[in-house]
Amino acid sequence: MASSAAATGMTARLCEDLAERLGPTRFGLWFERTAQLDLKADRLCITVPTRFHADWIDRHFREDLRSAAARTSGSDLSLELTVEPEAFPGLAVAAPTPVPPHRPRRRRGSWSTTQHDQRFDLDRFVVGAGNEMAYRAACAMAGGSAPYNPLFIHGGCGLGKTHLLQGICRRLRTASPETRLRYVTGEQFTNEFIAAVRSNDVGSFRRPYRELDLLAIDDIHFLSNKTATQNEFLATFDAIGLVGSQIVLASDEHPRQIRQFHQRLVSRLLSGMVVEVQMPDAATRLAIITRWAQEKGLNLQPAAAGALAQRCIGSVREIEGALTRLEALAMLGDGSGTATHRPAGSLEIGMLLIARLFGEQTRDVCPNVRIESIMAAVAERFGLDVSRLTGSSRHRHVVLARSIAAYLARTLTTRSFPEIARAMGRPNHSTIFTAVQRIQQQLASNQTISIRETSAPVSLQYLIDTLQASVTRGRPTASA
Repeated sequence: MASSAAATGMTARLCEDLAERLGPTRFGLWFERTAQLDLKADRLCITVPTRFHADWIDRHFREDLRSAAARTSGSDLSLELTVEPEAFPGLAVAAPTPVPPHRPRRRRGSWSTTQHDQRFDLDRFVVGAGNEMAYRAACAMAGGSAPYNPLFIHGGCGLGKTHLLQGICRRLRTASPETRLRYVTGEQFTNEFIAAVRSNDVGSFRRPYRELDLLAIDDIHFLSNKTATQNEFLATFDAIGLVGSQIVLASDEHPRQIRQFHQRLVSRLLSGMVVEVQMPDAATRLAIITRWAQEKGLNLQPAAAGALAQRCIGSVREIEGALTRLEALAMLGDGSGTATHRPAGSLEIGMLLIARLFGEQTRDVCPNVRIESIMAAVAERFGLDVSRLTGSSRHRHVVLARSIAAYLARTLTTRSFPEIARAMGRPNHSTIFTAVQRIQQQLASNQTISIRETSAPVSLQYLIDTLQASVTRGRPTASA
């Protein structure tokens, strides 16, 4: 009994230390109700209700947990994370129950499952390394088990943010038809507010928003540089939050990177969960292509699917467009210019059709890539001036950017090592050769890197793909 009491006391001291490290808000959010800590002789056991909780704690709090356990026990302990939903009977983590039972049933909100694109369902979302966390966060929000509010999803255009927002709305409406929810764009919210101000009827604008169970706003960055609209949204945010309703937002940029956003609003957005969707890697692109080809009735040969995944390294919309054009080319396969209707699954797509697609697509693309363009794209992505790439700085951040620029120059141009060295201001071409070799080795070992000190690590292959797309096709690089 004494031993059990001592263990309980040590666990209590560990929790006190952890709360002091994390602060009361974060500790209360992730450990007070949704985690059970048990300090053993050789390890710290942590039981959580969902895999999402386990991943989040492992990614964000592992070092804090180990430090607190070491300080409490006097030794370095290992961590053991276990998912046991049954250990949390009072927490809704299994069946979707978005509306708490004590809340009155409300009339149907302004969302209809037939109102928006039927494809935007969470079950149709193809999950990969670059969007898995955003997908899990969306599912938790749609299932009523999310321990955070708001959910802020950011990433480049055409990467699935709208799919996730509308998917949350569809799943909530399916699970509970009486849920009051609304999906709008930032532009729509702004226009409605301006119209209400002009008609001197702001109350009729506010009332429907503040009675919602969930508010989803896409392209929230549209509110930048609109002070009055930001103040109105902030008031709506606070009013909704006070009654326990949920808010889901999407933007092309991280809250801190949205220009002319009021600091109070940024602070509110950062109080919840901010998660990024990245450009799909090769495996995810292949999965998307395979699924969508099946849905379109295209018999896509494996080699053709792989070639398409290698060429479509931009957004998901690019993949959709390529498949649509392939379908059209397959229907006009005889070259007569007349479409022939064939049964689903009979449109055969092979390498010849892939070559024809990209042959037509690249006729207007300039094949000459300039080293100056490569350096400009790399510098922008790393948040540097081009002069630092051509300068003498040996800071590891600059060296990494310089090495990637050298690798892309060697890969995308016909320039020799001495020519690349001169263009990049290097006194000796051996430094370019060494840099290219180093990047090749890192790519072979699937390394991840941090583009900026404040950004999450990303796959080096993903970074190379996005920069190559930016340089060769004139696209802007995704924000870090």
